[in-house]
Amino acid sequence: MLHRLYERIWYEKIYTESGYPGTEEDKRLMKLFYRETIKRGIFFHQRHHWFSCLSHTEEDVKKTLQVAEQALDLVRKSAC
Repeated sequence: MLHRLYERIWYEKIYTESGYPGTEEDKRLMKLFYRETIKRGIFFHQRHHWFSCLSHTEEDVKKTLQVAEQALDLVRKSAC
């Protein structure tokens, strides 16, 4: 599963080598957000500005926003 590989690389390489200023709860919620977006076919880089380009269609943008909203809803429910 792609999201498992990404999660391992993300945690082991990025946050253990460069440090993370947040709490364990912050990490858990971030991992949940990125895992859920990947499951839905959208890859957001956690340490880079998200961007669009002219090759993205209006449908691409709509799907990306919809996926981000779904993932953020799950994060919000998980944080309560």
